[in-house]
Amino acid sequence: MSATEQLSQQQAKQEMMLLKYAQLKLKRTTEQNNRLKDVLSREKIYSSSRAICIINYTQQQTDYFIPSIWGTIPDDQNKFKRFKLETQRKKSSASGAGCCVIT
Repeated sequence: MSATEQLSQQQAKQEMMLLKYAQLKLKRTTEQNNRLKDVLSREKIYSSSRAICIINYTQQQTDYFIPSIWGTIPDDQNKFKRFKLETQRKKSSASGAGCCVIT
């Protein structure tokens, strides 16, 4: 191979690398553009309207962790109180029957 042929092959390799680099860059730019289009097409909710939605939700939902506003939980809805009463009943019925010791 002559020097000119080697030089032309090196230039061709460089051009191929540049072409691949350009294609990769184009692909990344296109993907980023598509992601940005997706973001742009999403529904926009302004903070003032979202704040009104939150206020309406908090006024409609009862929150018994604020007893000064909502009062205490009714006994039929209080799962923890029902569980406590059931465990107390089981303990009292078991202790009322007496204790048995097997040796």
